[in-house]
Amino acid sequence: MPGLGEAELEEVSTSLRPASPDNAPLIGPSRIPGLLLAVGHYRNGVLLTPVTADAIAGLLADGALPDEVAAFIPARFDRTEDQAAEDRTVEDQAAADRTTREDVG
Repeated sequence: MPGLGEAELEEVSTSLRPASPDNAPLIGPSRIPGLLLAVGHYRNGVLLTPVTADAIAGLLADGALPDEVAAFIPARFDRTEDQAAEDRTVEDQAAADRTTREDVG
């Protein structure tokens, strides 16, 4: 392609590379019924396309994710009610401590 060296650059395009908080993809059902996710692959999207496509196809056909992608379900970020209650207890105690310090100070 000898003529390519003289070609004029007309356009440049870049794309975002979305990632999840743990830098692993989100593959599987979301909290919204019927909505499946296959996102967050960051810079490995092209490399993981075949396994992601197979996983989503398997989920649609069989109703289950293959074991290879089970660790990547979006629900891994869901907090249990116990964890949320524990966080609220810690936050409530911290607020009470602040109020006590303000009353004393």
